[in-house]
Amino acid sequence: KMLRQQPLNHDFNDPWTACLLQGEFIFETRFLLYSLGYISLSFVGHWCHDSYHAAVAANPNSPPDARSLKSLIASRPTVIAATVHSVATSIVAVGILILYYNNQDGDENSPWVYHGTNLLRVWQRVGLPISLSYFVTDCYFYCLPRKDLIIFVHHCIMCFCHYPVSHDSGAL
Repeated sequence: KMLRQQPLNHDFNDPWTACLLQGEFIFETRFLLYSLGYISLSFVGHWCHDSYHAAVAANPNSPPDARSLKSLIASRPTVIAATVHSVATSIVAVGILILYYNNQDGDENSPWVYHGTNLLRVWQRVGLPISLSYFVTDCYFYCLPRKDLIIFVHHCIMCFCHYPVSHDSGAL
């Protein structure tokens, strides 16, 4: 219902101001919900890390298989959240592009409207919160503890560049 065709709102020339002062807080609500999901996945990853290293310490002569999934997760506890982020955003982005390219005639003469659903809204309200919540939680659970400045800067740039697109004035 929320993704149905609605006129794009370009009341603000500055998308940052528009994002902060106008809107229905759909992006922010989903951002918080997805962040909670990524936080939960990070805790699962850290549990795998701790239990793997506890098993190694308990039995140093016969450690767990280094090629196991648990070993992979122990090496980078945030790999679960990273995988969920990659798969989810890929599905949303590819789905939008397939619908766009199969809809060149489009509803109301716009290929971005598919059977009454505004495809740009789908990215604004689903794809962006998935990505930005991952970037923020990965900064906390991976970049800061490992002092990985390169990935931290990458995540900050991604958030800085993508957040304004969550409002119509920055979407087009």
